[in-house]
Amino acid sequence: MKKEKGYLILGLICLVCAGITGGLLLRYGLQSHKQQEQYDAIAQIYHENDGPPDEKVTSQDTDKSQDAETDAIPSTARLQELNPDCVGWLQIPDTGLDYPVVYRDNQYYLTHNFMDERASAGAIFLDEGCDPDGDIRLLHGHHMKDGSMFGILKKYKKAEFREAHREIVYQDGQKEGRYKVVGLLLADLTTEDYFHYEDIPKPIRQQNDLQQDDLSQKDMEKHNEDKKTYIRAFLKNALWKDADFSEKDYEKNFLLLSTCEYGTADERLVVLAVSEDD
Repeated sequence: MKKEKGYLILGLICLVCAGITGGLLLRYGLQSHKQQEQYDAIAQIYHENDGPPDEKVTSQDTDKSQDAETDAIPSTARLQELNPDCVGWLQIPDTGLDYPVVYRDNQYYLTHNFMDERASAGAIFLDEGCDPDGDIRLLHGHHMKDGSMFGILKKYKKAEFREAHREIVYQDGQKEGRYKVVGLLLADLTTEDYFHYEDIPKPIRQQNDLQQDDLSQKDMEKHNEDKKTYIRAFLKNALWKDADFSEKDYEKNFLLLSTCEYGTADERLVVLAVSEDD
């Protein structure tokens, strides 16, 4: 009798646990769906004028054609009216990764979305140590279980996915740039000898509080050397790197996408991409 009672209590405990777990999963699913719907609406605003090149400019008049083409290019200007922290737009074609990029500090957007609401998915944000107009931009985003935000980046560990999705598009608020994935890093922050990818070379304008036009040749050379050292160290520690990466590539702009990996505690996965436009 005692044994049967024990089984009954155990069964009730399991039932309660299953109910709680199911409720939490349902809540997580509803929140994820709501957040993704919100970001889809923001993406619709950003891509409002997208279209094939032959549809963007129809006027034979040169001035009108130039105006039409300018209007057709996706811009973050309209998004800045919704959130002044918006500094760009990030997209990896054919993956569903298509989000605005914000810039404040490295804490706020871990728990707030683009619309300044508390949200578990947060937002994609530019590292506070970066210059929004700089030549190295480090972006952070959550690794969501439903694949949203930076959840897709884990697939870059597979060669087949890398080859099919080498291009990353980043609009910096002024122009749309195209980048090619050239490296993949796994960093365990609990180890003492991990490569500190987050310690990016300090933006030139922040080194001496100077405007771009006031920088000396010496300032430029030092920054370029620091950038080269940083990229070399990243590729040396990378899980995978592009064999075609050349010496001239060090002079270009770089984009880094960082997210949690979940392999071990505090592990990060970082995708490195180099500009194809320079």
